[in-house]
Amino acid sequence: MINNDNGKLYVGSATDLQHRFVIHRIALQEGRHGNIYLQRAFKCNPEAFEFFVIEKCQKQDLIQKEQFWMDFYKVADSKMGYNIAPRASSCAGVKRRPEYVDRVRASLRLIKRSDEFKRKISEANKGKKRPPRTEAYRKRMSESKKGIPAPPGTRGKALATMISRGTMNATKKPVIQINSEGVEVGRFESAKAAAIEMGVNNDSVANACRGNRKTCKGFVWKYQVNDTFSQ
Repeated sequence: MINNDNGKLYVGSATDLQHRFVIHRIALQEGRHGNIYLQRAFKCNPEAFEFFVIEKCQKQDLIQKEQFWMDFYKVADSKMGYNIAPRASSCAGVKRRPEYVDRVRASLRLIKRSDEFKRKISEANKGKKRPPRTEAYRKRMSESKKGIPAPPGTRGKALATMISRGTMNATKKPVIQINSEGVEVGRFESAKAAAIEMGVNNDSVANACRGNRKTCKGFVWKYQVNDTFSQ
């Protein structure tokens, strides 16, 4: 990023340039950018700032390249640029203390995003496909939700959405939920409905019913056959 009024630069790196640009721009426009020097300069003349790409590289080379260009332009020198830290770094893979995570999470809940901010984020993400979830990710999410009941009304809203979109399977099979003692504790109109209620991946309950996995959320699941369940 360059300030055309004085030639000062801010150098950064990102794996998603468009998203990074939007985040920087909106934060500066709303007066809440984390870099106070950049924020003050932007406030004086927003039109003087221009975003541009210096170099594209492989993901594993990002930090090295960022450091090279930081040194090249001397952006850590307040006379030459706006970078606060003299060394490029990345927080990827950093393990935070639980109390730190809780504090940050609580502070983020207090941030109210403007409609304009939400619209721009939505525009930046249009057309992007979510990467496939790994088995390790699904297992971690399942473990984290064990024992946590679904919010009131969640199941009804989700089912209503599926019906309105026509994604509810007309030939759905009712399923039965059985505890570790072999006692029936619940019935659902479909495996998908049960998955929504339990807060798990849509295929988790179905796979348990088919015998592809022993349990889901600590329960055994069977397809209902008439008034009983399949063996």
